[in-house]
Amino acid sequence: MQHYMRQRLGQHFLKNKETLFFIASHTNAKNGETIIEIGPGHGELTKFLLSEAQKNENPLFCIEKDENFFEIIENLLRGPKNENKLFRGDVRIILPELPNRQKLSNYVLVGNIPYYLTSFLLRIISDLETKPHTTTLLIQKEVAIRASSKPPQQNLLSAIVSSFADAKIIKNVPRGQFSPAPKVDSAVIQLETHHHYTRKEVALYIKIVKILFSHPRKTVYNNLREDVLFLGQNERIKLALQTLNISENTRPQLLESKTMMALAKMLYNEK
Repeated sequence: MQHYMRQRLGQHFLKNKETLFFIASHTNAKNGETIIEIGPGHGELTKFLLSEAQKNENPLFCIEKDENFFEIIENLLRGPKNENKLFRGDVRIILPELPNRQKLSNYVLVGNIPYYLTSFLLRIISDLETKPHTTTLLIQKEVAIRASSKPPQQNLLSAIVSSFADAKIIKNVPRGQFSPAPKVDSAVIQLETHHHYTRKEVALYIKIVKILFSHPRKTVYNNLREDVLFLGQNERIKLALQTLNISENTRPQLLESKTMMALAKMLYNEK
């Protein structure tokens, strides 16, 4: 049953102690700040996080969906101050409410993330009212490369990430360090949250980048004019592009996030 659940939830457990220590020691949690671990599983990373957390009096919160691991994690989190907590359920439901519910003004996120969950999670983080100042995730290497790409290699995922954070890969992790071993290599990606845009602006920005990258091989102009929202508005689109010095032949991969934000505000008539 446990093996079935592990495979169904897409979990591959990191066993390499050097890499576990590396992740735990690179959360950037400051004194007293809460660390939130996503999907602790057997607690391999949790043990290292607890060791690091004790040095700076960091409470550790864990979000776990698999009931087979609840008792393991609860036993690990027990301490004299009872400030560590396990939240049982799907991170996609729990995380959007957790910072406000626990009155967290400063916190960090960390976790070894199932591959299928990565894009969902990054989108959730982009929409959080109170975002972590640092997010450190072990994810599929190919996805980490995509999420941290900059123009002219930008893509939809990296465009969304750039709306709220500066992303970089801080460690490559070969597949042999996991059990069961996945078919691909992984990487540790770190997101440093910036506050260039408001929550409302980020939502607006994501609307436009989804259109711009709907057909990455097409130009910005063609993607816009073919979208149902802007049908019949060719001249308006051309004027917006001209105002921002964007050629009609430009592809979305070349655009900086600030340019796409300006385009979003112009086309959606937002100041």
